[in-house]
Amino acid sequence: MAGDWDCEDLTSLVRLLLRDRPAMMAMEGGIARLSAPLRAQLHRARRNDRAGSRRNIAAHYDLGNDFYRLWLDETLMYSSAIFERPDMTLAEASTAKLERICRKLALKPGDEVLEIGTGWGGFALHAAGRHFCRVTSLTLSQVQLALARERVAAAGLTELSASAPYRVYGAPQGPGRVHSRGVSGPVLVNPEQAEGGPN
Repeated sequence: MAGDWDCEDLTSLVRLLLRDRPAMMAMEGGIARLSAPLRAQLHRARRNDRAGSRRNIAAHYDLGNDFYRLWLDETLMYSSAIFERPDMTLAEASTAKLERICRKLALKPGDEVLEIGTGWGGFALHAAGRHFCRVTSLTLSQVQLALARERVAAAGLTELSASAPYRVYGAPQGPGRVHSRGVSGPVLVNPEQAEGGPN
């Protein structure tokens, strides 16, 4: 993105790196081996305990939404996409992935879905908006949560509650909440479903 280097054939570059993997692994000896204790100490400093997880998430995801908008499509999905046709855009392929997840979960209107890791709200928006589910989504990222809330409002979905950061990893504390599905942000309800829409 900064233009420091470019590659006309990224696939060939990756193949070359993989083919030269034994040479790269050999570089882990000698001087690199002497730095191993320092690298281990640095890794321990970034451990994913409660406080460490918050620091790690902030250092990665709270860089600012404008940064991620530079290279993500409008769905703001940060993981793989499913290109069902060669002519699909990244946004179409990201939506196809979201739809595949919903189909595999066999989502139906009224299902309660627990999502661990809100991101920018893409899955929650898709499941609530297209499948009329109630989605509870948990996040540690304040920056992602703020944008997810904006996207929820722009989509006309009703935000009932939000948990960020959550106290216990895995699910909110307390009795009485049973989720029929789970995936890995805010509770969203499609207003059509809330007002007796499709069931």
